[in-house]
Amino acid sequence: MLRQWQRTWVLQFFILSATLNGKSLADKPETFIRSGPKLTWISDVVSEKLSNFRTQSQSNELCNQQIDSYEKSLRNLTLWALQMKEASAVSTPGMLVGQRFHLGHFDECVAIRHSKLAGRYCLAHLKVSPSPAMYPGFYTEPLKTVEPPPDSNAWETLKPNSNWFRMDRTDLFMALCVPGACSRHDVEETLNVTFANVTQEHGINVKIQMHDDLCTSSLDDEPMSYASKTLLCILVILSVLCLLATLYQLSTSNAIQETPKKDTLPRRIIMSFSIARNLGKVVPETNDDHMVILDLLKASAAFGVMFGHRFACMLFYMVFNVSFFESQVKKDLPLFMPTLVVESFFIVAGFLTFQSCYEPVRKQGLKVIPLMIFNRWLRLMPSFMMLVAITALLLPYLS
Repeated sequence: MLRQWQRTWVLQFFILSATLNGKSLADKPETFIRSGPKLTWISDVVSEKLSNFRTQSQSNELCNQQIDSYEKSLRNLTLWALQMKEASAVSTPGMLVGQRFHLGHFDECVAIRHSKLAGRYCLAHLKVSPSPAMYPGFYTEPLKTVEPPPDSNAWETLKPNSNWFRMDRTDLFMALCVPGACSRHDVEETLNVTFANVTQEHGINVKIQMHDDLCTSSLDDEPMSYASKTLLCILVILSVLCLLATLYQLSTSNAIQETPKKDTLPRRIIMSFSIARNLGKVVPETNDDHMVILDLLKASAAFGVMFGHRFACMLFYMVFNVSFFESQVKKDLPLFMPTLVVESFFIVAGFLTFQSCYEPVRKQGLKVIPLMIFNRWLRLMPSFMMLVAITALLLPYLS
C-alpha cells in the first residue's frame, strides 16, 4: 500500500512538473510578442483602413451630402455606388517585389455619372516605414544585396539599398474613387485622420501626400486653350506641307538624291519639306570607310544611351514585378552601366565633331566657331521647342 502511494505521488509530481515547464515555455513567445506594438504588416493595415474609406470634409457640405448618398446607395447595391467602391484600390499585392502602383480602375471611376454626382479619381501617395520601436534594424546601414535572405524580417525588403538600380519600396500609390464634389484637400484630410493612430496601434509610420493633378473628375474637363488650338493647326499645316512636298519630289524626280537642272528658289523651299529628301540627308555620303565605321559606332552608342534611359524610366512606371527587372540588371550589369555607354558615345561623337570642324577652322580661323555653334543650335532648337510645346499643350488633352 505504501509502495503504491509512493508511485502515485511520483507520477503526480512528474505531471505537475511537465505542466509547469510547458506553460513557462509557451508563455515566453507570447510575453515577447505582447511586450511591444502588435506585429502587423502594411498590407493588412492598408486593407483595414481603406476597405471602408469615406471622405469627410470640415468645410465642404456638398461633399458630405454626396458621401451620405453614396453610403445609402451602397447598402441598396445601386450600380453607380458599387462601381465607385470597386474602382478603388484597397490592397497592396506584390509590394515585396516592388509593385508600388495600385491603380484601381480609372475609366470606371471617371465614367460614373448620376444626377449631379460624378466620380473623382484620386491617386494618394503613402510613404511607409516602421517606427524605431517596431524594427530598429530598418534605420541601420543600407541593405547591400538586391534581395534579403528568405528567413530575414520582411522590413529588410523595404530598407534603403546600396545598389543604384534597386527601387525604393516604401512608396505606395493607392487609387481612391470618391464623389466628384470632394476635393483633393478633402481626401487628403480624411486620409490623415484615417492613418493618424497607425503608429501607436501597429508601429508603422504612414505619411500622406497628394497633388491636384492626380485627383481628377469628368466635372473638371476644360475646353482646349487657344494656344493648344493654334499649335494643333500649325502641326496639321506642316504635316500637309510635308506630304505634298514629298509627293511633288517623287513625281518630278527619278531618284531621291537627283538634283534638277533648274533649281529655282520656290522649288528649294518646297523640297525643304520633303520627307524623302530629308531622310536622304540623315546619313551623308562619304568615301572614307573609317568614317562609316565611326558613324556606326556613334549610332550604336546613341541607341545604347536611349535603351538605358528607357529601361531606367521603366522602373519608375507602373511595373508589376520590379524585382524581375532588377535581377536582369544585376545579371547583365555591364550593359546597363551609365558611364560605360554615355562615355563611349561622348568619345566617338567628340572625335567626329572634331573631324567635321577641323577643316573649316583651319581655313577660316577661330572666328568661324561661333557661327558653327549657332548653326548647330538652329538645327536642334526648333525641333526641341516643338516637342516641348506638344508635351505642354497637347498631351494633357490625350487622357
